[in-house]
Amino acid sequence: MIAVVGAGPAGSYLSYLLARNGYEVSLFEEHKEVGTPVQCTGIVTDAITRYLRLPNHIILNKIRNVRVHSPNKSILEISLRRPDYILDRAGFDKHLSELAQDSGAKLFLSHRFLGLKDGHAVFKIGSAQKKVAYNMLVGSDGPLSEVARRSGLFKNRSFWYGYQAIIRTKNDNIIDFYPHIGSLAWIVPVDNKTARVGVMSQKNPKVVFSNFVRETHGRIMEIQAGLIPRWSTKIQIEKANIFLLGDAAAQVKATTGGGIVPGLHAATLLSKAMIEKKSYQRKVQLELFPELLVHSLIRSMLDRMRKEDYNQLVDECNNPNVKKILTTIDRDHSVTLLLRLLSAKPGFFKFFRAYL
Repeated sequence: MIAVVGAGPAGSYLSYLLARNGYEVSLFEEHKEVGTPVQCTGIVTDAITRYLRLPNHIILNKIRNVRVHSPNKSILEISLRRPDYILDRAGFDKHLSELAQDSGAKLFLSHRFLGLKDGHAVFKIGSAQKKVAYNMLVGSDGPLSEVARRSGLFKNRSFWYGYQAIIRTKNDNIIDFYPHIGSLAWIVPVDNKTARVGVMSQKNPKVVFSNFVRETHGRIMEIQAGLIPRWSTKIQIEKANIFLLGDAAAQVKATTGGGIVPGLHAATLLSKAMIEKKSYQRKVQLELFPELLVHSLIRSMLDRMRKEDYNQLVDECNNPNVKKILTTIDRDHSVTLLLRLLSAKPGFFKFFRAYL
């Protein structure tokens, strides 16, 4: 039996892939309901359609226009060839868990993973404890993964703090990114009267968030917060018959903090590794590692840039050839995107030489 801890997108999608291939899968979720609490902006590129069809009821908005702001108020405007999707994040999680159950996986709610004992996974249900035998155990239980801790895999970890508010504010249905505020700040419209406004930052995140939200002049309806794991080449994701997936494996784009598409990609790789009886870590190194590495390199560069560098970078990106590339290649194809940008604008090498 394969035990998957955590019914977020990556854990549920893995359970679906394995169950439909005839594996006995048990999916454990610590909360009494899948999808809560919400700690994610829920914005994904069209790359998600490589993995599954999004039902209309979980798509809150489709946005084709993006603005990137610089400290001196210059703006890079991009019209996307394929839209970004703004998801009902709780609904998305529930949809994936239902796919898993429809394929034969068993879902257990209110099961909090406590640890490992005598070849069993130990869960807490209310005031009682429960032992579960498994052949393979998957930790898809978030940035502070208890599976990673109990199996000795919780090493080389660092995090951003993410703060987000749902606010009432009129908008023009354009996504706004501010890469110079914290590590990134954003305004993502849900509809023409509501937006998700947030920041990710390692330094003074509450202050950065408060100052940024204040500038939007909107009415705060809800505040969400959570840790965003930072991917590293040193993170181990496999040990004997225990595997880490999604945020538990820090499979997150370091440029934006987005982890939904990388998590689904990793779930695909883990399912193949289990079915083919091959190394999951090796598959990730070959297929997902390059993408995450490029995001990490760009993040290292951005973290060292000064305000005047951001101003210059936005100006450089307003070159017609560069804008065409940004329009056609999404941020979930980072290797292709970076190579095309460097080819079209060799001057970008100066940013990497100076800051990497």
